[in-house]
Amino acid sequence: MTPASATGPRESTGAGLTRAAILSTAEAYRTAQWQVTSANYRPDAVSACVPARGKRWLRPAYLEGQLGKRVTGIPYNWGGYITIAAFMQRTAEGYAGGNICTCRKGDCVDRRAAGVDCSGFVSQTWNVKRRTTARLKEVARPLPSYAELRPGDAMNKPGSHVRLFVSLSPTGNGSIRAYEASTSCGRVCLRDFSTRQLEGYLPLGAPVKE
Repeated sequence: MTPASATGPRESTGAGLTRAAILSTAEAYRTAQWQVTSANYRPDAVSACVPARGKRWLRPAYLEGQLGKRVTGIPYNWGGYITIAAFMQRTAEGYAGGNICTCRKGDCVDRRAAGVDCSGFVSQTWNVKRRTTARLKEVARPLPSYAELRPGDAMNKPGSHVRLFVSLSPTGNGSIRAYEASTSCGRVCLRDFSTRQLEGYLPLGAPVKE
């Protein structure tokens, strides 16, 4: 088993945490490379999300057909909160690579899968203990508007999803560039989002001291 200390950082007070460090950690999750073994791929397992029938593991789409290959990106894993080093250790121990089966209850969590979910990812980049989207406000400060967002801050929809703000998109179309761990991408990705895609998301300031 992976030691508990390897799953995440100690609680941060903001001292020493910089915006550059937040983005560096996020990029490391996006670009991390790992080898997909048979145990990580679960070729003989049923990939399905029907919790009521005991089926609670769904392979991330980006891993389909990648058995034996080297892939990029720490996968999405419902309920996941883990450092990159601990992810590498767990996949070496035979944990499944990710799980995109999600539900509002805890019964979708697969204890033998490794990766991060949206809030687990943001918590790791902020160097804080795991917070759900409903509890990120405990370590972050609310911002008055999106205009106040700075690199490393978050856009949070409590009870639903959270994204890590990077910048306005360089395309100049008014969209926002952000990191996220999502089921649609299946891993940690860097994407552009329109203002419509961010409806209901609240701007949160990262726990940095400036």
